[in-house]
Amino acid sequence: MRRRDMLKGIGGAAAVGGVAATPVAAQAESQSLPPDLGPYGEPWAPADPDVPGRRGIAPMPDDYFTPNRFAGKTVIVTGCARGMGRGAAWRLARAGANVVGVDWLEDQGRATMDEIAAAGHDVRFVAGDVSRDETCARMVETAVEAFGGVDAALNNAGVMDGVFSGEPIDYAAQRDLVFAPVHEARRPRRRG
Repeated sequence: MRRRDMLKGIGGAAAVGGVAATPVAAQAESQSLPPDLGPYGEPWAPADPDVPGRRGIAPMPDDYFTPNRFAGKTVIVTGCARGMGRGAAWRLARAGANVVGVDWLEDQGRATMDEIAAAGHDVRFVAGDVSRDETCARMVETAVEAFGGVDAALNNAGVMDGVFSGEPIDYAAQRDLVFAPVHEARRPRRRG
């Protein structure tokens, strides 16, 4: 008997009542609550009246990393100045990666990479707009010259936001720019 046929047979038996649900599954189903996530779950705040017991996933601590996970690897991180890009650059460096950070927010990007370097990690910074070919060429050249190549890239820079980084989103005025297909995305205009 093939495994697929056996699984179909079990499914059929369950459908006609031949297989009982486990006590844990029955209890969870009767309460309509999600399973306990232990230290990884936290209460939804404010409580959701439509989903009793709703819980969120607790974020990983900022200082969490797996030692040597990326030892000897070189990773380009675009949008490294702040937010998710900054966090990824830190975590990759702590896990042993050589990091080439790229951002058009030059002062913030350089400060981030300087902090990571001051903590003893091997990083480089490239200032520039990743929507420009010359910036992309320069970030790869930097990785090759400094570390011998590129193993991965975290393409985090928000090039399709419809607004300049740091400005609030005006959905009504920029509706046609947000969530546009890549070939229709337009670069936001820089201030100043």
